[in-house]
Amino acid sequence: MPIHSDSIFNSAYKLFPYPALRTVSRSITVRFTVNFMCCAEIGFSNYQDPSIATTNCSRTNFWDIEICGIAQAPAHQHHGTFSTREDLDEFARKAGFPEHFLVVRPERDDDYRISKNLSAWQNLHQSFSWAKLQSSNGQVFVESDLRAHANPSRMQNICTATEDLIARIKSRCPSCAAPGFSVVERIAGLPCGSCEAPTRETRAEQLACRLCAHREVRNRVALKQADASLCHFCNP
Repeated sequence: MPIHSDSIFNSAYKLFPYPALRTVSRSITVRFTVNFMCCAEIGFSNYQDPSIATTNCSRTNFWDIEICGIAQAPAHQHHGTFSTREDLDEFARKAGFPEHFLVVRPERDDDYRISKNLSAWQNLHQSFSWAKLQSSNGQVFVESDLRAHANPSRMQNICTATEDLIARIKSRCPSCAAPGFSVVERIAGLPCGSCEAPTRETRAEQLACRLCAHREVRNRVALKQADASLCHFCNP
């Protein structure tokens, strides 16, 4: 089920129930009173290789502190060039259409002639026929629409990034109680479970305050030893 921005704003309002809470355009911007501003800048990398992870990042300013929530997931991005409706339909199904919108251009990916907001089979077929008539070689370039409202996978990543952002805001500095006390460095050296030699796996995390520069090193609790397969000596 797609995650809509309303759920993000509802979560933010529960966390900070100020009457000045409002949304601005489609960019998932939330504003508060008392010198607080939460503004999301969602970065989406348009990689040609769908196996490469994409980062969705929400940024928050609080007392001149930047707090960043991040979510990473495989990019839902597909593209191809087609000359028949049968090949188009096969591609569209693999690309998650019609839940994930598609974009159509004549000939190639940089053609300025474009048909967007395609979320129904009839509209897709009409745009394909239009693009084919415009194309000098009979080829039509089709790709995933990466705009957030047209890409449910990206909507989910934005929601996850915002949840991470809220968790970071709720994490308070032990020294000055400022929000955003979070990990800034991971320290390697988790001992091998077989030979006890230090590995490159994380043994501890350093957390820091964005306001007073207070820092703490916390050892990993969930994992005490690394698997021998990750040890340079046991498995060179």
